[in-house]
Amino acid sequence: MSVSTLDKPLSTSNTGMALPNTSRSDTAPSIRQNSANVSFAAQEQPAGPSFDQFTPLSTSARLAGNSQAGTQQTLPQMFMKMFEKFFAAWFSPQRPPVPEPCPCKPGKPDPQYGTKNNEELAQLLLDNFDAFKDPKSPSYITKQGLEAMASRPLTGDPDKDRNIHLAKELLKRPDLVDALDRHSTTGALDGLIDRQKIEMTIKGQSPFKYQSDKQLAAEMLKHFDELKGGFWSRTINIDDLKDLAGQKLTGDASKDNLIWLAREIIQRSEALKKMDNTRGLDDDGLISKKGLKKLSR
Repeated sequence: MSVSTLDKPLSTSNTGMALPNTSRSDTAPSIRQNSANVSFAAQEQPAGPSFDQFTPLSTSARLAGNSQAGTQQTLPQMFMKMFEKFFAAWFSPQRPPVPEPCPCKPGKPDPQYGTKNNEELAQLLLDNFDAFKDPKSPSYITKQGLEAMASRPLTGDPDKDRNIHLAKELLKRPDLVDALDRHSTTGALDGLIDRQKIEMTIKGQSPFKYQSDKQLAAEMLKHFDELKGGFWSRTINIDDLKDLAGQKLTGDASKDNLIWLAREIIQRSEALKKMDNTRGLDDDGLISKKGLKKLSR
């Protein structure tokens, strides 16, 4: 009977490896014996990070690191709080009211007086006449006085600051100041504004009351053919202007415009005289087209 090669015992001499002994009695002494000879000394530099030379941080260094980390963590919170305060200041329903009157920015219309018409500004000047009157001539307000008031710095007193803003706005409207200054019969500008002139300007209904003499000359030149005598006439007769000024308003816009224009120029005797004596014979009572062209430039 032949013996299979699988049944042959393994020889330790051929492989050089000893089979482990599974006996419990031999295992324990072997572990105790081998543990005494274990060495953890590295034979070569292993791959990956090495902690052989790790030095613990000092207490002060750890505190500094924690402080820096805490600062980095609080920066986003600080920015968020600043952002919230900014929007709360501008969009909160409890936003503090804007002081009145609000300071006017350079080059911008006054938020309080810039939207008022000429009559409203004139009424404000009349209501505060005593604050603007000239100390040397208490019955008048002068242009120099308006300029002096407008040049004052804001004081924080609401009443005084309102007068300063009013003076600034009046100086922005020279046609209004001239209307307040203009004499009621001659149309002359003497630089003196009294209560009566202000009241007449407020109550005046003429659409031409804020126009200068130059503007009136241009308006008459525009309607020259309608104001001159007949078809063959080459001039405007002052007597015809006076007759037109004495007519009642008709309700017709174009006709009433001519009546208002005639009334306004007749009330300005000095301007009327210039129209009479420019590019024509002096005091002949006739206004030429060339004269109006010269006065309107």
